[in-house]
Amino acid sequence: MKKVFIGLIALSLIGSCSKDDNTAEKYQNYISLIQGNWEITSETATFYDVDNNVLQEQSIDDGIGFKWVLQDGKITAHAGEDESETISGTYSLNTKADPPTIQINEDISGDDYLKPFNIVSLDDENLVLEQTQEVSSIADGDALPGADHAMLKIELKRY
Repeated sequence: MKKVFIGLIALSLIGSCSKDDNTAEKYQNYISLIQGNWEITSETATFYDVDNNVLQEQSIDDGIGFKWVLQDGKITAHAGEDESETISGTYSLNTKADPPTIQINEDISGDDYLKPFNIVSLDDENLVLEQTQEVSSIADGDALPGADHAMLKIELKRY
């Protein structure tokens, strides 16, 4: 019995070491994949009640066409038809979270605020982010009876 117990401890230690190595590799992969030029192609808000049942899904057109440049921990977002609106800031990744997250710190009119997004998927061509939001932060959200919270989903393509 003592040998079995020692064997289980050894296996758990080996497993924890390989998990740490995997996390470091995953972090490097995310750093490499996320850098570059991205364009928002879709934004959707899904509204939920207090029991997490879906009440409504709504397309949001406000951000479609915004372009993000993510490079070396810095983000620049370009908006408007002529891309004349520019917002800049920083970002950081947390690949230890499940799902991994990206924290975006935008500098708008001198006020910094942190926006955590879950990274739903990331590959060479596509990036999908989700963020839980208060109902009141999404247009027409307050008009939906029984809505408790919303999930904002942003889909981006590399350009």
